[in-house]
Amino acid sequence: GDVNPGAELVAGGDVIVLGKLSGKVHAGFPDKEDAIVFALEFNPSHVKIGPISASGSEDGAGSSPEFASVEKNKIVVRDYMKASPFRRMPWPEAI
Repeated sequence: GDVNPGAELVAGGDVIVLGKLSGKVHAGFPDKEDAIVFALEFNPSHVKIGPISASGSEDGAGSSPEFASVEKNKIVVRDYMKASPFRRMPWPEAI
């Protein structure tokens, strides 16, 4: 669902929003910098991953799914379809 303006999400790991993210979000609480924030429509007012934080963009939501992660002590936002951050997660193998 959507996370509306004024709402706030806090998670110990990754945050995945299958809708529009317009509120505040803190992934990797309190200090897990390898967490990500994913949304189908990424437009948060504030993003925090572990101890690193950033203000949201005033450009509005992108037209494709995006995710935020920490790189070199900064939060960066990338197009999910191009970067595919979940490749780092092993796929279960059928035996």
